[in-house]
Amino acid sequence: MATGNSFEVQKVGVFSPHPKELQALGTGEVGFVIANIKELTETKVGDTITDTRHPTARPLPGFKVVRPMVFAASTRSPPTSIPSCGRRSTSSG
Repeated sequence: MATGNSFEVQKVGVFSPHPKELQALGTGEVGFVIANIKELTETKVGDTITDTRHPTARPLPGFKVVRPMVFAASTRSPPTSIPSCGRRSTSSG
């Protein structure tokens, strides 16, 4: 609903534990929808899905636009574990 786009749904189902195709998903059911979405920008993660012939009046509360993030961690390594990359240290003394 956030993008205003509509798509033809090819399959609907649940995992139990393997994919099982169904005619429809009901309120509160968790499953999968396979549609003819060609570009990731055409839809939003977590958006409300509704029937274009009988649309819901408003989207479910709580939808937020997802901001892509990258998480990284760094740890300090002892100098002996870092390759020298061909550089030599010069010291006077």
